[in-house]
Amino acid sequence: LAQARLNASHNPQLYQRLLRVMLGQYGNWSAQWAERAATPDEEQRRALRASLHRLRGGAATLGATALATTARDAE
Repeated sequence: LAQARLNASHNPQLYQRLLRVMLGQYGNWSAQWAERAATPDEEQRRALRASLHRLRGGAATLGATALATTARDAE
């Protein structure tokens, strides 16, 4: 979490806000991503990869390294 604190400028309120943003963006991820992964539509699969890429970056910023690694591997 040291890197996450640094990324949030050692500001707990900023870190909490970033967590809320991530939850808002990815709180319902499983249904969305499963549907996109199962489709043969390349545009939907591209959207899935883009979403995983954003998740990876957000997770890394927040210090959630296991999540960032999982998103990278799925990407």
